[in-house]
Amino acid sequence: MKKIITFAFIAALPAFVNASAVLENTRIIYAGNKDGKTVKISNNDPTPYIVQVWTDSGNVNAKPTDPNAPFVVLPPSFKMSPNSVQTVKMIYSGSAPAQDRESVFYFNMVQVPPVKQNQNAMALILKNRVKIFYRPAGLPAPSKSVLENGLSFHADARGVSINNQSPYFVSVASAKMTCSGSQTSLAADMIAPKSNNVHWKGKTAGRAGCAIEYTYINDYGGQVTASAKVQ
Repeated sequence: MKKIITFAFIAALPAFVNASAVLENTRIIYAGNKDGKTVKISNNDPTPYIVQVWTDSGNVNAKPTDPNAPFVVLPPSFKMSPNSVQTVKMIYSGSAPAQDRESVFYFNMVQVPPVKQNQNAMALILKNRVKIFYRPAGLPAPSKSVLENGLSFHADARGVSINNQSPYFVSVASAKMTCSGSQTSLAADMIAPKSNNVHWKGKTAGRAGCAIEYTYINDYGGQVTASAKVQ
């Protein structure tokens, strides 16, 4: 989940530091065989907030008014009372996605503090952005073995070539490669379904026999550790 902080001098908005409107999950799984997806947002603070939500197809600068947004989100904006819960409904409205693999989109949420008259201050506006995985109707929730057995790692002079034969995205939170006793940390990455691409370019050249230990994120936001050999 990405958090983007924006500083702005806004009349009539008091300053706040800790964002208290939070999403129930760090990722959203949208099942293609359902007529929508409900997303829960909680305000755990004694302060009310105005919240705005929207989706995009990968452009971090997309605005809530973007006509190409892949989902309709209702309501698009609302006031959250202190210590309250709000639900919004997402309905897919974009062009037909691939039916043999997952597609990825993004859910954005911005919260601003309440307006107070005759108060000029610096407002700290915090934006949350989490991934939406659109899962076609014919794809069940992936098992641990399906995700891990679908991945193979191959030696490449440019980095590490990863072949993902499964129809699912694999979100790698962290990884490390050990070659002849020397360990190299590898950055977080997202491996697309049915893809064969070079990852961790320029970081290190994967060699056959090297061991890779990686931690990926499952449907529930939990982290699962797995290991493999570079072929």
